[in-house]
Amino acid sequence: MFKRSALELKSVKNLCVISFLLAIKIVIQLTCTIRIANYLYIGFSFLIFIVTGSMFGPVVSFLFGFMADILGFCVCSSKGGGDFFIGFTISSIVSAVIYSLFLYKFKLGVIRVVFAQIIHDLVVCFWLNTLWLSITRFNGDLQKAFFNRILKECLVLPINCVMALVVASAFKKVVERLKLS
Repeated sequence: MFKRSALELKSVKNLCVISFLLAIKIVIQLTCTIRIANYLYIGFSFLIFIVTGSMFGPVVSFLFGFMADILGFCVCSSKGGGDFFIGFTISSIVSAVIYSLFLYKFKLGVIRVVFAQIIHDLVVCFWLNTLWLSITRFNGDLQKAFFNRILKECLVLPINCVMALVVASAFKKVVERLKLS
């Protein structure tokens, strides 16, 4: 899986698609984010990680997650995106890799997509991002950060699952039609 994913970087066509997806991710992050509070928002850019992960695998997703966070910070920080913190870069990388581990070169079925989304939300949203927010916004108070995020994450999880399913099924049709894989 990892070797096959690394080989995806040898294709100029794939590099163009990856660059295009990176640009789309940053535009979505910039324009389609609902900010609830300074540290609490609902975003849709995770959907691009689903596409990238299912198309190019964990090696490309690792690099994509890193580049997406760094470039996203550079573009979005002037729009109130906050300060740079390496923990959120780690979250971005882990997000991209989780989706790729569940979706790369597999049939994009309902159970697989929902399971990938649940694992992502548990590992990244509940655990990692809460930890990073406790460090950056709550003076190390993990309990306070957790209680500030639990309602949001419980409400967003089913919505994210539905969006992930819609994007995965639409993406599958596009890939088949354009013969990208």
